[in-house]
Amino acid sequence: KQFRQRPLLRDRIPVPGPMSRRDNSGSIQHTLSMGHRIHIISFDPTSESKSVEVTEYHASFATNRICDNTYPYNYKIWMPATQRYQQVSQTFLRYPVEYPWNSLDNIICGDPDNMPDLGPKTKFRCLTFCIIPDYFTDHDGEEAFVIKIKRFIEFLNKQTQKELRIQIVCSTTSHTEPPAQRVKTSHFIIHARKRDRYEWIRMEVDGTFDTRRTYRITIQWLVSSAIKVDAQVQMLQRRCKQYGLHLIMTPQTASGSNLFLNPLQRPESIIVPCVEQAQQVERALHERLGFCDDGRHVVYPRDAEKNFKIKISEKRAGVLAQQYLHRSGTLFVRILQDLNHSVIFVFLLNRKCSDTNTQLHVQETALAVFRDVNKLIAEVSRL
Repeated sequence: KQFRQRPLLRDRIPVPGPMSRRDNSGSIQHTLSMGHRIHIISFDPTSESKSVEVTEYHASFATNRICDNTYPYNYKIWMPATQRYQQVSQTFLRYPVEYPWNSLDNIICGDPDNMPDLGPKTKFRCLTFCIIPDYFTDHDGEEAFVIKIKRFIEFLNKQTQKELRIQIVCSTTSHTEPPAQRVKTSHFIIHARKRDRYEWIRMEVDGTFDTRRTYRITIQWLVSSAIKVDAQVQMLQRRCKQYGLHLIMTPQTASGSNLFLNPLQRPESIIVPCVEQAQQVERALHERLGFCDDGRHVVYPRDAEKNFKIKISEKRAGVLAQQYLHRSGTLFVRILQDLNHSVIFVFLLNRKCSDTNTQLHVQETALAVFRDVNKLIAEVSRL
């Protein structure tokens, strides 16, 4: 919308900052301004509805769709693993993205138990965890792992005080490969025990626990104290350690489309020009090098094509990319298929895997694994 002339604005755009007024009828009005965006908040205490009315005004020029309001910036980062510089591109926006404050108010003031999803635009805080499956070669080993899974699911049911109906999939009950994508997730709300404090945490878990694939757990919160979040994390870690499950913390980018969210970190990448050779490398990842299946993740062309200089889709729709995680928890490998029949292996360091190890040990372990994969790709390429 264009700016409208109103008596309150005194026929000019107000300077950034709040303004308030109260008229003769008792109505209260506040004006918040950022120059290009104005919010007028009105409240009439004498009305029957007792509602708050918010009017927004947006300047027509304040949009990032105009080229002059976007600033691309190219620079290079030193990569310790390959001992070379790699180019990275970031885009700066002049105007911030519209924040869904109205939806946020409805979430905070509404019923969190009936809330379907927080949505990424609310900028909620979150911690992501991953359970690495046990390595087993026979039926007895898998059955021992299933017992651990059942105890963990009982713990989740006690947390939510209802049955989540998480399905356990074994290699003995399903002779096919694991599903390509995590199509179903379960979520529940953990409320504060003290009734005088309005706090809650949202936990999101996979709806299916496959013994051949990692299991993801996400803790999300908007209105919760750090003490409550830390207590929930420690409880989760204690239970997994008690049940004999390998739980690690993972970066949020490992399950997202864009691997370049951190402007000071760039994932390593290796291009394999032949699809048949790439398939040999992929089989060797979990057969020889100790990687486990981490499922397929949606990758959008805008997040991969410019940085890796490849073409993964003719459309803007996302494609599924297979991902693996090393059993040490230190390194992710994502496989992107180029339309030009080449395959790129993308390596993402898990810097959050440092609960029991130092950051230096994590980097050294990930570097050793990366060199093993790089050596394997070189051997396959010579065949």
